[in-house]
Amino acid sequence: MITTESLWLKKIRRNKFKTFVYIFVPSLFIFLLAFSLAPARGSSNNNNLMFYMGGILRPQIMFTAGVTPKRFHSRRDSFGVRYTPLLAALGYGATSIEIYLWLKKDGSLCVNPDNPESYDQTLDQVYLTPLQNMLEYTNQQPGGGMTSGVFQSAPYLPLQLVMNIRTPGPPHPGPGPYTLEALDATLQPFLKAGWLTTVDTVNPKAPPRQSALTIIITGADSPPPIILNPTGPTRYMFYDAPLKELDGGPMYTPALSPMASASFSSLVGLRWVVPHLARKKILQYVRMAHNQGIAVRVTEPIDFPLWIRNAYWQILLDCGVDWLDVDDLYSASQF
Repeated sequence: MITTESLWLKKIRRNKFKTFVYIFVPSLFIFLLAFSLAPARGSSNNNNLMFYMGGILRPQIMFTAGVTPKRFHSRRDSFGVRYTPLLAALGYGATSIEIYLWLKKDGSLCVNPDNPESYDQTLDQVYLTPLQNMLEYTNQQPGGGMTSGVFQSAPYLPLQLVMNIRTPGPPHPGPGPYTLEALDATLQPFLKAGWLTTVDTVNPKAPPRQSALTIIITGADSPPPIILNPTGPTRYMFYDAPLKELDGGPMYTPALSPMASASFSSLVGLRWVVPHLARKKILQYVRMAHNQGIAVRVTEPIDFPLWIRNAYWQILLDCGVDWLDVDDLYSASQF
């Protein structure tokens, strides 16, 4: 027997269903129509929010506010290894960043470490434009004395950019001359703005004049001609000297090579099994470099197991190594 109450409930359910259909179906149709008409793009040029320093975000705090600069070098820091390489390195406090650089067939400088044709991200897009925005933001007041760098907590600390130039070219193995010429042309706005560390070519014994960015060229067996024979009164490119060859004569000076590097295995060899022997050998090379005013980077240290890695990180720092060569940025920032 159907009661009046049950009929009333059925009527309410039908009305709810009709209301749902009347609202949901037109809304779904409008959404699908708007979605189908929206412009489709594979990527956005305006999505790098953390790097954006113009417009409405310009008066806000600096990206590196609260970041403590650390003594580590971010290696393999190129597009394809980390999606936001500069953001990751600066956010964790890296004071030195390695950039793997290729000269592509179209004349652009690609920053992928392995294959120059696999990514279309250029040096300018990934590194130089964000850095230019940051330096314009930190140096808004003209005539303010020294140039401020990218770290808010250490405004006069230079950020070291190690350009690992992978394009081979004659007449020497290593950085091709056209790659360095393209890099020189790309960095001219930074040089004119006074943001690059320079050295006086007239007085080569004078120490470098520090600025926001220090450019170091690595990947060559000997200093490229653009560094040894500069054409202007100042030079802003420096050479990453081989650490084990610093005792071979007066060729390497802070004006030519403010940094010298060598791999952990080439310095220590099998001595790593006995930390005391490894420490003694590392300390020997660090003292040799520091006595000449040259900083030290030890590349490719032990990464695994973690307890051995951390032990040798401490040994390297205790010996006075200026930059740990790391991939694990978070662990290095917390060390």
